[in-house]
Amino acid sequence: MKSKKTLLFTVALSFILSSLVIVNPAFADNLQENVIVLQSPRYVHINKATSELSVSGSNAIIKTTLLGKTGTTKTTITSVLQKKVSNKWENIASWTASSNSKLCTLSKTKAISKGTYRVSSTVTAYKGSVSEKDTLLSSSKTY
Repeated sequence: MKSKKTLLFTVALSFILSSLVIVNPAFADNLQENVIVLQSPRYVHINKATSELSVSGSNAIIKTTLLGKTGTTKTTITSVLQKKVSNKWENIASWTASSNSKLCTLSKTKAISKGTYRVSSTVTAYKGSVSEKDTLLSSSKTY
């Protein structure tokens, strides 16, 4: 009886320790500069979503991708470029993309003036008439 308890304790401890060592790829992706990634088992229809803001010269480059899980019938993205003015975020431009599949991408370039910018992206995945929505907020970039 003692050996069964010892074996059970060892297996349980091994499971707990191994779960602490495994690195979730979503957290590793979040370490990339200016890339926000959603990937979590809490989502029913969203498999992965990324939103990236970069600045090249005097242009802001917005790239947002949404990948739905198997069975997703439609995906949509709305991305809003925001500029910080007097400690408040003002909407500068917005774009929408949609797809009748589980993959949707949005890539846009916008000329900008000096200042601090970020992107707020709302992603929605549909399975029939049921939808799941979340918002990604990029880190800010100063030009």
